[in-house]
Formats: sequence, C-alpha cells, structure tokens
Amino acid sequence: MRATAGKITVAFVTLGFTAFGLAACGTSAPPPAAGGPPLPAVNASASAMVAAVCRGGCPSSLPTVAAGYEPLAAFSPNSRSGDVDFAGRPLEVCFSVGSLTVGTLSYRIGSPIGGGTTLFDDVDADATAMQGCVADPGNDSGSNPVSITASGPGTWVVRIDQQG
Repeated sequence: MRATAGKITVAFVTLGFTAFGLAACGTSAPPPAAGGPPLPAVNASASAMVAAVCRGGCPSSLPTVAAGYEPLAAFSPNSRSGDVDFAGRPLEVCFSVGSLTVGTLSYRIGSPIGGGTTLFDDVDADATAMQGCVADPGNDSGSNPVSITASGPGTWVVRIDQQG
C-alpha cells in the first residue's frame, strides 16, 4: 500500500509542477493587441480628420485606428451628419465623450429598421465608457446618410473606420 501511495504522490507532484510550468509560460508575456498594432500614418490621417470637424471643441482622446482599418469619416457637435461613401466592408465606430453632460450618444447609417445604435449612455451600465469602439457589420454600400444624435450639451467626437 505504501508503494502505491508514494507513486501517486510523485505523480501528483510531477503533474503539479508541469501544470505550474505551463501556466507560468502562458502568462509570461501580455497577449497581443486585438487586430495588431495601429499604423502611424493611418492614425495621423485620423487625427487630422477629427481635428477638422472638431475645430478645438472635442474631447482630448479617441481610440486609435485598428490595424487593417482606415478612417472614413468623423463627426462632432460642429458637424452632426453627412453623406459617407461606404464599400460594404466591416466598420468600427469609435467615440469619445468629454463629460457626463452629454447623456447619450448614438449613430445611424442610412435608415436602420431598429433605429440608431447607442455608443454612450450615462444611465445604462453596459454603455457608460467615456470612449471606445463598436463593431458594425458594414453592410452599406455607396453613399449613405450618417447622423449622430447626442442628448445634452457637451463635447464628443465619433469616427467611422472601415476595414481596408
């Protein structure tokens, strides 16, 4: 009986060290960012696009353009709507809100059956991040109207990025 207990203990200790070693190897480096690193030229273009619509009246930060995407359009309180030429490819709609005085922020592309898509809502716990990106299937092609709706005063910016 003793010999069996010793084998079980040795096997358990060996498996424990193996599992610990694998866990340590798996956590030794942070995971890569989703979509890979952003491209500097693309982000410079996105920054220029945002600066043009904001004219100094937008929140200070906006998420960077993900690798594989290109900035397509930007909107702010100075420019809440416009026609955008879409290519039927996936989109990321990125936003930043300057303060909770905005209340809610949503966007519409074309005339969606279910209405606009909420980006920010100071009451809804699922949509209270002050900045972020929302994936959109990007099933629109050609020129489509885009409109941004914000409740309450305050600064905000929305940028639409399209997969390249």
